Amino acid sequence: HEIGAILLFVLLLGHVGAVVVHRVLWRDNVLERMKPTKFHIVLIVCSLLGAVGFALNSLWFNGAPVLIQNGEQTVPKRADGDEGQAIDRAGVSEDGWQIVRDSSKLEFTATQKEAGTTGVFKSFQLKALTFDPLAPELANIEVIIDIASLSFGTQLIDQTLLASDWFDASAHPRAVFWAKGFEKLGGDLYRLKGQLVIKDIAKPLTVDLTIIKTSTGRITAKGQGVISRTAYGIGQGEWASTDTLLDEVSLTIDVTAIKEQ
Repeated sequence: HEIGAILLFVLLLGHVGAVVVHRVLWRDNVLERMKPTKFHIVLIVCSLLGAVGFALNSLWFNGAPVLIQNGEQTVPKRADGDEGQAIDRAGVSEDGWQIVRDSSKLEFTATQKEAGTTGVFKSFQLKALTFDPLAPELANIEVIIDIASLSFGTQLIDQTLLASDWFDASAHPRAVFWAKGFEKLGGDLYRLKGQLVIKDIAKPLTVDLTIIKTSTGRITAKGQGVISRTAYGIGQGEWASTDTLLDEVSLTIDVTAIKEQ
């Protein structure tokens, strides 16, 4: 994009310079001969209308992302295995825990040329959760993340990230994080040393969380972690280099869960 912008700028300067030469120095009638015909005007108007229509479609269309793979259109599968059906973030885990949607978020921030851009996974659920502050070494957690629910707020970017060079949501609709045995660091701070699976690739992930469990059966967990995007093959081709888009992606976790009575 940078090279294209520079070339366009040089091309613009060249045309402006040519106008000056023809009009001021040579005083010929080249500009008069270059006046657009009715056909050219119609072509320009149609092109502008097409560009406006494409922009409006990108801004307003909120349907399911459509990927082109092997010449065919496919809708990314959701983490529950059913096309077009998003995970219920309030789904009950095997242990009776469910995430409170309005009080929970899972964000990720990528850095491109020192500027951070934050996206969010809108859909995730607990498969298992066991936690007792008096016995954190016996705790365990498993979270399932719906990859197709990721959002940067722009459909074009979201569709790009769902494609095979990035998260490949059609082939790998789920990401999974699990950890067993929490290390108490002091107070309500715990260290979780677990595994994060993305695109069927498992890598260690350490997360420091402030975890509070109330007597009313509510758990809040807040903290951060860092993953390597290249370790999971996220961002290939021209984006494989970490010179422009950094390798480290930070995660922000803020989850509230309640247990069914």
